[in-house]
Amino acid sequence: MKIPNFLKLFINIFIFMVKLRRGCEVEVRFLRQLISEKRITITTVTKGVPFTKLEVRPLDQIPSYSGPVDDGKFLKRTHFVAIF
Repeated sequence: MKIPNFLKLFINIFIFMVKLRRGCEVEVRFLRQLISEKRITITTVTKGVPFTKLEVRPLDQIPSYSGPVDDGKFLKRTHFVAIF
């Protein structure tokens, strides 16, 4: 029995959409995991300061640090400022 061309086309489109959806689901799962890890890191670094009190800024707009001398690694990776 010969399969009509429109049915072959429909099957190919369906297979493409299933593969696309699986790829999107994998990417969404990965991004959610990444966001979760970042939230935990931010909560740990800010020692419990609520997210609503944090302001995200570009690196060139971070205020200078006037506290104890540090090796600088922590401050270069920090991209937020707490608003009190």
